[in-house]
Amino acid sequence: MASVNALIKTIGMEELLNCIIVQADVRPAMLFQYIDYGEYKPTDPKSALRLAAIAKQFPELKQSRTEWGMLISKRSYTMADFPTDKELGEVLGYPCASDYHYTLEHRNTNATYGIGINAYLRSAPTKPIQLLVNVCRNKSTEGTMTKMAVAAEKALRASPLVGELIDRVEMDISTSIPAGALLDKLMAGGVFSAEEEDEFRNYIFNLGFATDRLMKYPFQFANPAHRSVAMVLLSYYINNPLEPFFPLQRHREMAAVETASDKWETNMIRILEASKVGQGGRRSRSRSKKQTLRSKKSSRATRRR
Repeated sequence: MASVNALIKTIGMEELLNCIIVQADVRPAMLFQYIDYGEYKPTDPKSALRLAAIAKQFPELKQSRTEWGMLISKRSYTMADFPTDKELGEVLGYPCASDYHYTLEHRNTNATYGIGINAYLRSAPTKPIQLLVNVCRNKSTEGTMTKMAVAAEKALRASPLVGELIDRVEMDISTSIPAGALLDKLMAGGVFSAEEEDEFRNYIFNLGFATDRLMKYPFQFANPAHRSVAMVLLSYYINNPLEPFFPLQRHREMAAVETASDKWETNMIRILEASKVGQGGRRSRSRSKKQTLRSKKSSRATRRR
């Protein structure tokens, strides 16, 4: 078990499980994204270490470099195989790959559905490990994803590496509340539900700040100054001027963008702290207890794996 634990530590549990289900033909490929480790190239140290370990453990899986990350599959690919994002989604095994542009174009106005597959370990039966998530315009692929979840559980249980660790694999559906609807609610003076606040923090996460400080910040939504900052963040998400350059890691200016984003995040937190109020309307000298959030990886519904 020590060698398995070392393998999990080197490759990562999520990546290891995905390699196993690709090997078992549950899905055609998985996407290894360097940005998940704060890197931009397969030769960067953390990514290079993981990719080398994957190549050693799964020699039959090919590694194909794409502009989105390293595609890991039983066959090799070139960028010519992906004239649009639809083809990439199909190779990754997304049943509603054709919905990608619709959900992207309507993410600020229409509800979408994150239909995903999560694995659970016996050692942590309530903590999901996201294998893949499929952002769809409706729930029509629920049956297909349920069958994939059953096949994934069978493959993982049969694996000599992780079979004894697996508790179960389940299909999961989450509804994405449009950023525009959240902005409208704040402007109208409404109060967020727990689900809406979670989605608000998800949008902050997807703004791409270097840290989770702002995503985890305990906003006081009844505080006019805090509401204003929240509205600015949502407005920026909806009208992000960097969107024409996504994915940013393709550009050498990415480091400069991260530096500017880090300064902006710091300024936003300074504004929130300066306008924070305690009981009786007086400013509090201590920060509120941070709320419990979903894990960084599982909260990002648009993340491709």
